[in-house]
Amino acid sequence: RKVVIAPSQRWWSNEDPISKDMITVQLTPLPKVIIGQFSARISSAENVALIQLTGDRILEALKSVKVQLSSELKQLLVFMPDPEIYGAMKLPAHYSIQDYTENCIMGWKEYLTTLKRQNSFCIVKLGLFKEPPYFGASFVDWQKPHGKIHVSPYVWSTKSEDCPGYELEWLGPQPPAVYKKYVIGLDSLNAHTSNLI
Repeated sequence: RKVVIAPSQRWWSNEDPISKDMITVQLTPLPKVIIGQFSARISSAENVALIQLTGDRILEALKSVKVQLSSELKQLLVFMPDPEIYGAMKLPAHYSIQDYTENCIMGWKEYLTTLKRQNSFCIVKLGLFKEPPYFGASFVDWQKPHGKIHVSPYVWSTKSEDCPGYELEWLGPQPPAVYKKYVIGLDSLNAHTSNLI
């Protein structure tokens, strides 16, 4: 509800404050943990999307039921790099990211297939993209106010849980431009990847 003073006063503006379209940006404490705020957030979410290198930590937490998804879940989208992109990179012999990623993909396929069987009304997707993984992210109820997007840029020679991250929360009636850019990226991944489930 908006308070309007007529006629306008010198000490009062009837214009909406600039902050109405702003978002909150918070740094993520390190090391990043799955059990806590993040697990509580996705346990009540209707829509969750994950962009990740492997997702091994959250997959293990979901399989062991340390993290539970909401009974109201409508959509779970998981995006990972296609292991083929690692074939074009010159990596040390001991660096087996391609094999490890393939194993994680199989784990996600099993988990998401089971989830789809248990909840046939839920949209479930595992999509593999063929571009470099610029960042990891989680999108929780991102289509509505108070939706949250957590972004973790990858830092060389640093474990993913130790990479600095930040969280965007949508405030106001319309999502601000910065928030929308990440949603556009997610929509692009969704549109340009096949569903392996």
